[in-house]
Amino acid sequence: FDEVRQCWLYRPIGNLAAQQPIRNVSWSGSCRDGLAEGKDSIEFNGMLGVIVSGEVEYVNGKLNGPVKLLSAKGDKFQGQYKDGVGHGMGTTVKSDGEVVNGEYRNGVLIRKL
Repeated sequence: FDEVRQCWLYRPIGNLAAQQPIRNVSWSGSCRDGLAEGKDSIEFNGMLGVIVSGEVEYVNGKLNGPVKLLSAKGDKFQGQYKDGVGHGMGTTVKSDGEVVNGEYRNGVLIRKL
C-alpha cells in the first residue's frame, strides 16, 4: 500500500522480490478506485532498504505487461507479467553474471531458451 498516494499494489512475485516484509511502497503512477493503474516506477522497501524496484505496468493493482525489475542484491528481470506473476518470455541476469532466458507460466519458469 502506498500511503502517500493511497493506492494498493500487489508486490512482484518471484525470486527478485524475496519474501521479506515490506516496510513501505513508492508508486509514481496513477490510481483508479484505490488500485495502481498504468506504467511508471515502483519501489518496494523493507527494513534493510530497497527490496525490488523498476519500471512496470499495473492493471487493477496487479502487474500486467512488460516489466523491468532490479532486486537489492543486483539481480535483474525483464519480461512479461500477467495478473501479478511472470507469464510469457523473460530474461533474468543474476548478480553473478548468469543469464537465464526462458518462458514463464503463472510465475514458474517452464522452459529455458
